[in-house]
Amino acid sequence: MPTLLRFNSLNKYFGAKQVFADLAGEVNAPTIIGLVGDNGCGKSTLLRILAGQEKADTEEIFLSQQLQVAYLPQALPQFAEQVAYTYVRSGLTQLAKLEAELQRLEQAMPHGSATDVAQLVVRYGELLHEFERLGGYQMDALAERALRAVELPESLWQSPVSILSGGQKTRLSLARAVVVEPDLLLLDEPTNYLDLEGLAWLEQWVQKAGQAVILVSHDRYFLDRVATEIWELDRGELQAYVGNYSAYKAQKEQALEQQYAAYARDQAEKRRLRELISRQMQWFENAHKQAGQDDFLRAKAKKGAARAKATVSRMQRALDQTVAKPWEKDALGITFQVPEFSSQSLLGAQGLSFSYGEAPLLQSINFELRPGERVAIVGANGSGKTTLLRLLLGELTPIAGRLYSSPSLSIGHFSQERDDLDPDNSLLAELMATGIERSDAWLVLARLGFRDQEVLRPIKTLSLGQRARVSLAKLLVMPHNVLVLDEPTNHLDIRSREKIEEALQDYSGALILVSHDRYFLDASVNQVYYLQAGSLTRYLGNYSYFRRAQERDPRADERREQVTIVRTRLAALAARISELPPESPEYAALDTEYRVAANQLRLLFVNSESDVKA
Repeated sequence: MPTLLRFNSLNKYFGAKQVFADLAGEVNAPTIIGLVGDNGCGKSTLLRILAGQEKADTEEIFLSQQLQVAYLPQALPQFAEQVAYTYVRSGLTQLAKLEAELQRLEQAMPHGSATDVAQLVVRYGELLHEFERLGGYQMDALAERALRAVELPESLWQSPVSILSGGQKTRLSLARAVVVEPDLLLLDEPTNYLDLEGLAWLEQWVQKAGQAVILVSHDRYFLDRVATEIWELDRGELQAYVGNYSAYKAQKEQALEQQYAAYARDQAEKRRLRELISRQMQWFENAHKQAGQDDFLRAKAKKGAARAKATVSRMQRALDQTVAKPWEKDALGITFQVPEFSSQSLLGAQGLSFSYGEAPLLQSINFELRPGERVAIVGANGSGKTTLLRLLLGELTPIAGRLYSSPSLSIGHFSQERDDLDPDNSLLAELMATGIERSDAWLVLARLGFRDQEVLRPIKTLSLGQRARVSLAKLLVMPHNVLVLDEPTNHLDIRSREKIEEALQDYSGALILVSHDRYFLDASVNQVYYLQAGSLTRYLGNYSYFRRAQERDPRADERREQVTIVRTRLAALAARISELPPESPEYAALDTEYRVAANQLRLLFVNSESDVKA
């Protein structure tokens, strides 16, 4: 496999803090590398350095000749007011600059003097030659190829970027990155903003892309499906593992077991040596006592003492050569408490409907949660998952149907928006507001990785991942027989996600979960409710079972394409309607068109409302 990129001696500091030291690595085509590590360990910084967007303090980076690198940052860019097609085409940066300069010269020629025009013509000829040499006349073909590669519907190519969904903007950003046909693609959290269907698409796209890829992701399911190599950035050091995420975990566990075995052998050997040293020293003392004033015995004891000292010296040197105890990260101490309850039905809904304004979002929803059931609610972005949770929690009022709950119901709610936190409170004050003692609050925060004076920081100064841990802490201090978790793994690193999984597996209460983390869903639920076009369909199995059931439906792909088109049309209509006065004729016409499109969306799924059972 050809080597595309090799780096050595990469060092990076932020102020006095060293992010990483003497990193080394190699990228071969067509490897797909998953870059993993705790939040804040320097993954994004490493990608930016490899992309040429940031400089290391010391570095040796070797690129293959004419290597083309494309980089997609974690945060979506601020899109200018342009249509999707133009945005992707502008990714051909060098050609776009040449094209703009040629157009400027064309406009200047009719207005210049004879001398000026002659100079402009010469300059124009030089630029045109360079434009042709670089394949400028292929710009439109390259842009179209990139848009088709990311499967953005052609109906959206001339749409303003501003009306596209987050997932569609991610596809558009990918298209702009690959329009230059890069040899190496650097993707920082590409799964952000994608719903479950978008994640499944991205897996296939990365596998078929043909380029070498380095991607940062906390999505273990995604890494299992696409990665051929894992790079772990840990405590400033980079370690490479062959295989996908599961293979990496197995290798890590095996290495840790070997380290513990070596450490145990070393400790046993040290105990043996200390006992030998003790016996040698005891013999030395006894020999001197027994020799008394006898010259022969004293000479013999002296020789024995010299040998004993040499032996002790060798053993002391052996004691100094120690095997370090394997280092393990502090485990998050997470245990969810469950109160006693006897009800057979905890929470439910019959014929539930809801709309924002006149646009229907949920229609005739039926739902029941029994003790011990572990339910995921999945669906496309904007399908109403969070709205359904808010209805079940009593935060919204349905326009039809009824909600019911057990008198013994106690719900613990983890909000996606973290709106349960007072930004002006310290971490300690926020937990004490639940009614627990200061010492208990301090202990819970320590179990979640907040140390010493950190607990006195205002919540508004925390990162999104740290705020998620504070919200989690509030769930731990009170017993609940139902947990309602809305995107609990957002902004958390893999280690934190795994600890929450373990805690949920030990939790005996009922669970309602909304998440885009498919690995997390597989480990945590035994039922999936699929929300589509306002209807709820139940699958009696985990997320993988749900996906298999979806793939058995031959119309699913076609339906998803139609849904994307209709949803985009609805977004465009809503944006236009919001700009018009209600009394205008155009408002009435667009409102009618909106209602027709909304009904079309509902009808796309009218035949998929029955339960799907294992």
